[in-house]
Amino acid sequence: MRLRPGPAARCWLLLLTAEDGGWSAWSANYTSCSCGVGYWTRSRTCDNPLPRNNGTLCEGPLWDIQPCCRGVFDCDFQTDMCGWTQDSKDDFDWTRHEGSSVALTNSIYRADINIALRKPASQNSVKYGGVAGRAVDGNTNTNYSVHSCTLTLFTYNASWRVDLGKSFTINRVVIFNRQDCCSGRLNPFNIHIGDSEQVVTNPKCGGDHRIDVTLPSITVLCQGMTGRYVGVRLPGYGYGRTQSLCEVQVFSNSEGTGRYMYIDTAAQVAGDRARLYSPTVTTACTQYLRFWYHMYGTMNTLNVYVRTDTSPPTDPVFTGTGGYGNQWLEAEVEIGITGSYHVVMEAIRGAGVEGDIALDNITMATGHCTTGIFGLFLIISESAPLEYVA
Repeated sequence: MRLRPGPAARCWLLLLTAEDGGWSAWSANYTSCSCGVGYWTRSRTCDNPLPRNNGTLCEGPLWDIQPCCRGVFDCDFQTDMCGWTQDSKDDFDWTRHEGSSVALTNSIYRADINIALRKPASQNSVKYGGVAGRAVDGNTNTNYSVHSCTLTLFTYNASWRVDLGKSFTINRVVIFNRQDCCSGRLNPFNIHIGDSEQVVTNPKCGGDHRIDVTLPSITVLCQGMTGRYVGVRLPGYGYGRTQSLCEVQVFSNSEGTGRYMYIDTAAQVAGDRARLYSPTVTTACTQYLRFWYHMYGTMNTLNVYVRTDTSPPTDPVFTGTGGYGNQWLEAEVEIGITGSYHVVMEAIRGAGVEGDIALDNITMATGHCTTGIFGLFLIISESAPLEYVA
């Protein structure tokens, strides 16, 4: 008997190459608000190219949502004076300075400051209006109901990041956790620091971190790590999680790399004055003025005034006199005045020939308001200050 082979089934194995997804360009900014009210938004899509054949999805946020006109008063003097002005009638001027003091052999370094404050932030999803900018707004309240905390959707590798604008050497990261509920959601978490926009591709600061859920905050030391982006990520370990951050503070004391406002009193005579004027502030709320100052040497004076009209202010809301050593100090001043005013920073040359005064990282935060919700918004004009003669 002879067997004849029947029809044979042929199988073809087609090998396909995986292609990872890529982000499109950000859309043009869409401003959905007037200055000081609401948020501006922009978006992008994971279609450049689309992920194919089991390729990975894009890492990072679909949306970037930021408060409108935030931080207009605030200035770290890195690139300019941010609307702060000087009076040509003063005896001498403040100057933007970097590196060593010209009057002293010691170096002045920028303060150990929160360099994340009011910097652009983003996260990979938003739930119930818990936008990324809440974690860098200066409000460390740990109750979500007062709109101070972020919130993401339930997602794998939930992540948040802040863009510091340039690479810094990071000292430490402080995270404020929710206390009204859900405190355990944060555990465990990772901190990533580096120059990539993708949070997960940047090196980790340590491994998995855990916060004591009975405490409002945790400090994580990241000394020696450098990067432009600082991210907080919840490792998924095979399941999705939701992330909520009430504030993320990033501290750096990179030596000699920052700019600040500075006066050298060696070339002046006793009693000479130099003043800095803020933009016009119009508010129905108590404001909290915060700034860092450096006073080294002989008997110079730093005064801070609030001026409501063309008359010279008489009673300072802050005074520093003499030398405090070669160190940066932080000051906070409550300003209970409502309406329109300028903040005036005045330096007065003392009797000695050696000494300096420096200012850095001036910010204004809103406190108690006397009106309804619209009183919460700080309106700042860049109009020139009203002149007066001391």
